[in-house]
Amino acid sequence: MNIEQKTSEDAACPLDGVVMPIVKWKTGRRNEIERIECIKETEKYVWYVRSGSKASRCDKHSQHEQFHDSWDAARDYLLKEAADKVTNARRRLEDANGFLGNVKCLKRPEGA
Repeated sequence: MNIEQKTSEDAACPLDGVVMPIVKWKTGRRNEIERIECIKETEKYVWYVRSGSKASRCDKHSQHEQFHDSWDAARDYLLKEAADKVTNARRRLEDANGFLGNVKCLKRPEGA
């Protein structure tokens, strides 16, 4: 049998002509992971149909949303973002405490 020949099983295959969606996991500004079925994917972009509209092209990794290959990768991304926020908050708290300490140490000048 050469490659061009089809068997009777091939002809009866229910998936002929059916394009399986590409599943991505979207994270964004909210702390959620959303399952997205994409119709096309390149290295930088994904295309998916938003509710009631035509297909939209989106950057895989933008400031507002990110598309991941697995739910675990999406969760890891959110965990890193959360840890970075905690680290930044601790730095701001240290700066604020330093400022408070400097203000408390101020001495009234003579004649004030």
